[in-house]
Amino acid sequence: MAPRLEDTLRRGGLRPADVHLELTEEAMVDRGPRSAETMQNLRARGFRVYVDDFGTGYSSLSYLVHLPIDGIKIDRAFVRDLPTSVAARSIVRALVAVSEELGVELVAEGVETGAEAAWVERLGVPLAQGFWYARPADAARLPSLRELASWGSFMGAGGVRHTTPSSFALGGAEC
Repeated sequence: MAPRLEDTLRRGGLRPADVHLELTEEAMVDRGPRSAETMQNLRARGFRVYVDDFGTGYSSLSYLVHLPIDGIKIDRAFVRDLPTSVAARSIVRALVAVSEELGVELVAEGVETGAEAAWVERLGVPLAQGFWYARPADAARLPSLRELASWGSFMGAGGVRHTTPSSFALGGAEC
């Protein structure tokens, strides 16, 4: 898989470091021991690997310890419940601490409301993405892949990052 990805990127003028790959917990479990080997191979080639939809399905903290990952994406199910659930806030707070200790990035995915965005920020999740920040757009209206790749170095993985304790940046524009 990695050689095909590298070839596709090369033709588009991108590097593996410009891309982060998201693997769901379910996909990692289905592949068994081959998951760690595949992920290590991808990382050795420069790709960044994230656990997607973390906290649903086959969640196990051992994945975070034993698999070579660069980041964790908190599932929308937890983000959605942040404004009303002490339990969801506790879990997200714990994931912030775990990600900091492990030295991996943490992304809240599926942020759709101002209340969710406020809780994500308040709990210290460093990266967030979702409809609250941007809606899907027609490909013809998007910037080139090279321009989008340059946003990654500014914004980090996940497409959005905090710029100050009270604001977010999306492609360089304050939101």
